[in-house]
Amino acid sequence: MSTLKEKTKILVGRLGETLFPRVVEDIETGRHSGRDLRLKRAILYARSQRAKKQGDDQTSQNTLHQFWKTDTANDFYMLYGHRFQDWFLGPHLKLIDQLEDYMQDNSIDQMIEVGCGDGRVLDYCSKRLTGIKRFTGLDINPMIIEANKTRYADNPALTFISENAQDWVPEHTGPRTLLFTYGGVLEYFSQTGLEALFERHTRQPDSVIAFVEPLDPGHDLKNDPDSHVFGQESSFSHNYRHILEKFDYHVRFEEEHQMGPIRWIMIMATKSKP
Repeated sequence: MSTLKEKTKILVGRLGETLFPRVVEDIETGRHSGRDLRLKRAILYARSQRAKKQGDDQTSQNTLHQFWKTDTANDFYMLYGHRFQDWFLGPHLKLIDQLEDYMQDNSIDQMIEVGCGDGRVLDYCSKRLTGIKRFTGLDINPMIIEANKTRYADNPALTFISENAQDWVPEHTGPRTLLFTYGGVLEYFSQTGLEALFERHTRQPDSVIAFVEPLDPGHDLKNDPDSHVFGQESSFSHNYRHILEKFDYHVRFEEEHQMGPIRWIMIMATKSKP
């Protein structure tokens, strides 16, 4: 985004936040009115840039969650549906291979996908990782969840719930639970928020974590253990191995690769030692 375009979007967002309280209320409550989508995006962008400038990670996280909760994010899955075929069933499928190998000698009772989106990844996993008893798709966008309930009504293994993972996961995780994200979900958690999520999950015996997430191209994972804001979305680049090992996880699989402008990292980690 050019500097002029960025400044204009921030100005529009700040003015919108002041002049249109109804739109702000839609954002704050996650109301799906289907109106004023560009203005909502501008307001959220202005908020994210202000939080980034102030180094306010909590507000950055809240703004990112507000974006995905409102109707501003609904067209994402229409625009980028090709990623399932090109990315997930392409280079990222190696992570599912790793989970399948792990399950040859270990049990997983349930899989919780945080940020399940349109449900295609969870549906695929339910048909391949057949040793898992329960598959729950979690997303903070209620419209996506309602659509998934209809779309996958013929797959009884799947359950879809609209909740914030930070509130829901700690109460519903258990022994032999796989916590899974795909394609950029944990990037919307601050380091504090991510550590809180991992810490609660790690209390469970034989728990597993697996994910595919983007990284800041300049993040030196060997020498920089801290998370920081990056990119146009002002999301978070985390040093995942460092955070996982902080909670005594054992990284069984880790791989990075570049796809276009995006630096991806795939990780699978378990509480039990390899």
